[in-house]
Amino acid sequence: MKDLSFQVLDSQFPIHGEELIGPYDGLFVVWHRGYNRIYLWNIATRETRALPKYGFGYPHSYGCGYDPLSDGYKLVYLRLFSREYENDNSLDSYVSLYSFNNDSWRYLQVPELRHYFWADYSCNNSCLNGVCYWLAMRDEIVILSFDISSEKFQEINLREYGINLPIDSLHRSSLEVVNDSLYLLTFKYNLSEEEFTIWMMRDGCWTIRFTRTDHFCFSDLVGYWKNDTVFKCGPILLDLNSNEQMELGIPVSIATVVYRYNESLVSIKIENDFSKVFDIPWHVLGVI
Repeated sequence: MKDLSFQVLDSQFPIHGEELIGPYDGLFVVWHRGYNRIYLWNIATRETRALPKYGFGYPHSYGCGYDPLSDGYKLVYLRLFSREYENDNSLDSYVSLYSFNNDSWRYLQVPELRHYFWADYSCNNSCLNGVCYWLAMRDEIVILSFDISSEKFQEINLREYGINLPIDSLHRSSLEVVNDSLYLLTFKYNLSEEEFTIWMMRDGCWTIRFTRTDHFCFSDLVGYWKNDTVFKCGPILLDLNSNEQMELGIPVSIATVVYRYNESLVSIKIENDFSKVFDIPWHVLGVI
């Protein structure tokens, strides 16, 4: 845990005070709620792209991956609702797909998604090898997947793999991509003990990577790092095996979110697209 360093990126953030989601192959999705507009951001190349407007709404989540069939990236926009809106027939699920190659959106008809709900729309998603994954719930907690190439959704029933999660643990669980594997971090607790488990999916099979049941506080975990170390609020890096903790000394606000990020040279710049430039709010362009 001695080889860590950090860099403040506030000055590079393209649109301040808005929602940052990802990364997906080194690319972040930035949603500006006030303008109802989506942007792509590559920190490594310092490029941004304003996506065409397409009637977005709230709540929502995203996924992004490479499609070898079209030799380009696609961004999927997915809108589901929480369980409290189950009987509201005026609301419906909504799926759109953005092509990096064509710089355009396309609506997908997926009526069966109306039966899925979630609580934490932005955090519980990851993408691996062209497949996007979300934690969701129906009658129980499941994983919803979307294949970028085939553009098909599938459900992964966790109970079939011995993973039994109570509904109230959904907002305390998360999906992360670590070393080309999908990790599921789960946290369950009652008055007498806490149970923290890291599940790993590889080649379609789920196995337990780490589990611990005691009174140690895992409720403030904010992300997995590597080699059985995790981030806690502070931020603090915790070794799960030795209990060694290291304060990172990073100035943070009350809310802390950790992003595991690898640099990418994927270009998202669009050359000579003047029509879109003037669709961006003036103060984002720097015009006073």
